Amino acid sequence: MASIKKKESLSDIFRNIASGVTGVYVFIILVIFPLYTHDKYFDILGARYVFFKVMSIVLVSILVLLGLLYFFIDANNQVTSPPAIKRFINSFRIENIKKHIVITDVFFLIMIISMIISTIGSDFQEESFFGNAGRYQGLECWIIYFITYIAVTRTFKFKSFYLDFAILAGCFACIWGTLDFFWLDPFGFFENVSGEQKAMFASSIGNLNTYTNYTIMIFALSASLFIIEKNKFKSVYYALTSFIGCAGSIFGLSDNTVLGFFGFFFFIPFFALKNRIQLIRYLLVIDFLFLSIFVFWLSLRFPHNWQGSFFIDLVKKDGVAFAFIPFTIIIILLLILFYKLKPNYGDTINTNLNPLDSLLPKSFKKIYIIISLFGILVVTFIILDMNIFKKYTNIWTQIPSSHQLIFNDNWGTHRGHNWRIAFTNFFENFSIFQKLFGYGPDTYLVVSERTFYEEMVTKYGEVYDSAHNEYINYLICEGLIGLICYLGIFITGIKNGVKKLSSNIYILAPIMAVISYMVQAIVNIAIPITTPIFFILMYMCTAEYINSNEVNINAEK
Repeated sequence: MASIKKKESLSDIFRNIASGVTGVYVFIILVIFPLYTHDKYFDILGARYVFFKVMSIVLVSILVLLGLLYFFIDANNQVTSPPAIKRFINSFRIENIKKHIVITDVFFLIMIISMIISTIGSDFQEESFFGNAGRYQGLECWIIYFITYIAVTRTFKFKSFYLDFAILAGCFACIWGTLDFFWLDPFGFFENVSGEQKAMFASSIGNLNTYTNYTIMIFALSASLFIIEKNKFKSVYYALTSFIGCAGSIFGLSDNTVLGFFGFFFFIPFFALKNRIQLIRYLLVIDFLFLSIFVFWLSLRFPHNWQGSFFIDLVKKDGVAFAFIPFTIIIILLLILFYKLKPNYGDTINTNLNPLDSLLPKSFKKIYIIISLFGILVVTFIILDMNIFKKYTNIWTQIPSSHQLIFNDNWGTHRGHNWRIAFTNFFENFSIFQKLFGYGPDTYLVVSERTFYEEMVTKYGEVYDSAHNEYINYLICEGLIGLICYLGIFITGIKNGVKKLSSNIYILAPIMAVISYMVQAIVNIAIPITTPIFFILMYMCTAEYINSNEVNINAEK
């Protein structure tokens, strides 16, 4: 074997190979994974989880073998010292760990440790480990999340084309889901499915709530890239996919879509809208939403998968379906105004050329924050009035789906009752250990059955196997420590991505997808049919942050 003169070149070769392997894994999870099925809807949860687990094991196995091969070749072609194996061992010294660790790592590690403690201390250890009493989100699944987190964040090199293909796969799923709305069933997935159950499933994803937590991420990816993209042809692609993602989410008929949209439209102004073209495109995305509502209104005239939805209530209001018309006119007028205020339309901000582009980034956030705070106060007052004061109820009932603002046991398809049971268990029935570490990973069904089985069955004829709120679910199953760590993982993951926006604006897309998912998770559940995609998008943010910092550390050396 020929001797390699420079160890750095050997290191670079293996680093690039590892990056390529991880890139293939990321591509598989973002593009192939959401479309994979084994026996249609009949085993979709188990089959999708096994697919994710096998792909993750393959990734880690290849990376470990690459590492061992690197150590072997390095030891036999040693030119400089210390050898790679020694440097690897030295990297675990405290002073070296501090250089390569981020706060997200700490939250993730504590999460895993707390879940191990929770599993050991649980009365249902097997269910806690495998998650087979719930949706396979047990300790085993989280260990896979943690190992793949380390693998991806340390080897993956972010490229925007991963997002392009993820969006393409997502739009395919959205079109499929929309066809299912019209009972067209393009791939025969509804064969042998009962009539009532047909209304609960869509696309390659399955349950409508799960379908829409996926489509809202696709929408957020597309819309974010549309707002920031400078290339005209790619902008057209992102505009089209933004509309498909938006419409596909609405046709999912799940109210968690509303929260997902809110998460996107509320938070993206804090990271984008720094010039006129970004502002116009943000308004265009809002117009896509209005146009999607109009298409949805038209679709109700044809045979469809009809069930209750915020958007069905919305289009019953006179004129709402046609809101896209005046909004489009406003956008056209703004475009004319901005054109006359040139030069520098859509280019980098130059305060010497255009006062509007100078004013927008400086003033917009302040104005937006003021408007947002006012809006939050108004909504808070409405909720308090509908539930406590009840002075202006006749006014608030004019709001579409206003009944969703009245919090009782019936709220949110019995989520009110579900959450009341959860908090009663946590504050009144849990021991100190259970408050800190939970009842056991993904054991919500066990908790609800052991404590409120009779009440659930008597009142609603059902048993809750999930809180239908990810954060309450983690509080019950993983405890206060687990919930804090979970929030810490993804909040710091978002923060990692935000820190790199100035050097890589495309990282905005996974940031917004993660945020949109986290907002809709207030009324939804984590499930390995789509949750691994959510994790991978966060990994991409952290990988970009860590890899750029590694470059700086190596440069300093």
